[in-house]
Amino acid sequence: RLHGPLISSTATMLRACQSHRDCGLGVCNPWRGWCECPVGWRGASCEQSLLPSCVLPSGGHLPVRSWVLHAFHNGPARDRWDDRSAIGPVACECLADWVAAPFLLERSRLNGMRGWTTPCISLAESGSAGGASSFAEVLARPSSAVWRRFSFAAAHDTLRLGLTPSLASRNMDEELPAVAAVLAPLRQRAAQIRAVVDPADATAADSCLLAEPPRLLLNGSAPPLPLLPLGRCPRECGGGG
Repeated sequence: RLHGPLISSTATMLRACQSHRDCGLGVCNPWRGWCECPVGWRGASCEQSLLPSCVLPSGGHLPVRSWVLHAFHNGPARDRWDDRSAIGPVACECLADWVAAPFLLERSRLNGMRGWTTPCISLAESGSAGGASSFAEVLARPSSAVWRRFSFAAAHDTLRLGLTPSLASRNMDEELPAVAAVLAPLRQRAAQIRAVVDPADATAADSCLLAEPPRLLLNGSAPPLPLLPLGRCPRECGGGG
């Protein structure tokens, strides 16, 4: 009886949340006293996105995992677009965030997707001269979007080298043990490829074999998907599409 109020007061002080309103997109666990966040979010109040380029105007995420896996595994789902490799209006930066985020895509599954590329919107090249500030800007004015093709093979090869997938080109740090161990046999293989194949004919999926930094975006543009401004869709698709 003497310690009850002290325990109650201490528990209140240690709690990260008191109600669901303290947890943003997550929920408050009253027994543990902290916020439980949905997939792709973290932080004491679920305020930090693991996929910042996938955030929709409503504050939630584009369902990129569901879209990608349905388009890859379910053939009929691809009939929604003339380009059967398309998954929908998704930013290239969103795909890069997704494949780089831990636990959101199994590496074995990504390995099986090596032969697949899909059109995406390059936020860095869309919108005004400085690029689109957010995905919401492109959704409001899709005519400003610049479309490219994203290579899942390049994403897999980047992760295999122990690097973080990024749309920005950069040189690989050959002093990293994981990189050095992989580059040696690749360079040997590259010499054999050059003997029979013109390197100019190599695709982005072969860039790792040529001992170059894997490029997530293929050279050239992709045909745009027929999109309407989000404001012209009924109730803006409920904020989730």
